[in-house]
Amino acid sequence: MTENESKRPIDMNAVRETVARGVDAVHGTMARNGLTRPNDGRLVGGVFSGIGRRFGLDPWTSRVAIGAALLVIPGTQVLAAYPLLWAMMPTEEKATEPAPDPVPAPAA
Repeated sequence: MTENESKRPIDMNAVRETVARGVDAVHGTMARNGLTRPNDGRLVGGVFSGIGRRFGLDPWTSRVAIGAALLVIPGTQVLAAYPLLWAMMPTEEKATEPAPDPVPAPAA
C-alpha cells in the first residue's frame, strides 16, 4: 500500500448508508419470518413476546422456556443474545411500514 492510499479519508456518509441497508435487510428478514416485537405483552423490549407469538406461545411460556434454557446452557449465551435480538427484531409498526427504496451502492 502506498502512503497516499493509507491516508485516504473515509466517507462516513457511505458507511452510514451501508449500515442502514444492512439494518433494513435484517429487519425485513425478521419481519417476513414473523419475528417482530409486539406492542402488547412487553416486559422489557418485547423480544420474548415476539418469539412466543412467532411460535404460537403465550409470552410467559416463552419467557419460562428461555429461562429454563439459561439453566441448561452453560454460560450466558442466552442473556447475551437478548440485546442482539432487541436490536435486530423490528417493532410491529416498523414491520408494517412500506420498505424504503433501496439505495444504490456507491460506485467504487
